[in-house]
Amino acid sequence: MEMASLTQKQLREKFFHSTDYHRIPGGRKKLEFLFSVLMERRAIGRQVSVLDVGCGNGGIAFAVASLGCEVLGVDVNEASISHARKTNRYPNARFEVVADRGFDLKKRYDLIICSEVLEHLFNPQRLLNTMARHLKDNGLLLITVPNGYGPREVLGRTEAFIRTKLGLAGLVDRARTAMGVIDAAEKCAVHTSNPDQDHVQKFTMRGLGELVTKAGLCVVKRMNSIFILSVALRGKSRIMDSLDARLADYLPPWVVSGWYVLCGRAVASEGHSGRSDALARDCNG
Repeated sequence: MEMASLTQKQLREKFFHSTDYHRIPGGRKKLEFLFSVLMERRAIGRQVSVLDVGCGNGGIAFAVASLGCEVLGVDVNEASISHARKTNRYPNARFEVVADRGFDLKKRYDLIICSEVLEHLFNPQRLLNTMARHLKDNGLLLITVPNGYGPREVLGRTEAFIRTKLGLAGLVDRARTAMGVIDAAEKCAVHTSNPDQDHVQKFTMRGLGELVTKAGLCVVKRMNSIFILSVALRGKSRIMDSLDARLADYLPPWVVSGWYVLCGRAVASEGHSGRSDALARDCNG
């Protein structure tokens, strides 16, 4: 069946059935946000080019590829790219290792995705500048990051303190099991094969906005991710996931665990036309 003949409901089913990313706490809401962006921009078909930066094991790239977009996933971690290539069943998706955060692919893209990457970098500005260079004039950049002072990050730092400083790792493990918190191995199997998962950045919305501005971009749309409830029950409770996602929508940004930030160029080129117009929205819109 041709992609263009599918209903939005059918496309959504393809999108979600193509990946296990929704097993990660908050993963379903992130996928829903990405799907809405793709639908609003009519990003169906191979004429739409998508770059997934820090693609990990390919969970998000596979979902986008299921809609027929041409997808390139890049990552500095060779094990993650190897895993993505082995599990890839989409001829319109490719995966490549990049040497560093200042790569040059000699191409620009309609949509760039950078999900849960910037918080791992000592110099996130460099990668933001690189992504801006790879963005078409009317393209979009989707960034997702944790709130560096939100409940999930605070809980993680508290857990690390209890484990390493107080020497009570067994107590933490028992508490995680009792609450049904997804373990690191299960999360990484879905998300990435890179063992280095330390967060070295504590983002605020203002701080992230300043980095975006310095890259010559502006925020088009922003959404809160989750609060904290869906971290429990290993992401298996759809009710808990839905409640957590809805609750976060009504909370101020500084209270939630993270954000989805959609960016475009601060100044679009005059007279530009092309397929990326279907993806983009004016920064002042």
